[in-house]
Order: sequence, then structure tokens, then C-alpha cells
Amino acid sequence: MAYDLGGLASAIVLLLERTPTRTLDSIAIELKVGRHTITRALNRNGYGGFRGLRREIQKTQILNALGAERWVPTKIISSEAGYSSTSAFSNRVRRLMGCPPSRLRGSNKNTE
Repeated sequence: MAYDLGGLASAIVLLLERTPTRTLDSIAIELKVGRHTITRALNRNGYGGFRGLRREIQKTQILNALGAERWVPTKIISSEAGYSSTSAFSNRVRRLMGCPPSRLRGSNKNTE
């Protein structure tokens, strides 16, 4: 079956932007395409692999949320980002950014 790989790649990006914790399998099921089709669509449209795309989207969203919303508790940000707990969110931030959420927020100590 032939797919519009550009349209498929755009749909994948939109799904990841809405819920960056989504897995390749969950997106494949929702879009009713195979994992390899998703990988091919992303590669042909310059996004690279699924994990790399998801990581970049997560980094952007984390920086935006922690930088722009200093008064919002990390617990709220983690919940809105789709994480099951604040600790899961904090661990992901540490893996992606190399530091805890509090450091990304600067000197505002009342946010965690």
C-alpha cells in the first residue's frame, strides 16, 4: 500500500507534540500503519528516527514549560506532559538535559 509519507510524518509529529511520551507501537496502532512505515516516513522527511524525534520534542517542551511557567509547580507540568509521576518526569529531564528541573528553572526554588 502506498502512503503519503509527508502527511504521515506530519501526523506523527503532531501526535508526539500532543503526548511526547507516546511509543512507536501506540502511534502505529492509532494511525493503522506498521512500525517500519513510520520509520520510513520520518527518515524520508528529514526527522531521523522515532526516538530522536521524540527526544527533541520532549526537550523543546520541557525547556518551554520550565522556562515560561516558573510559577507552575513541577507536579502540574509533569502531569500535563503525560508523565505518570513527578519523579518519572524529573528522571526524564535529567536524562535528556543532564540536570534536574529545578536547575532549568534558575533560582526559583519554590517550583518543585
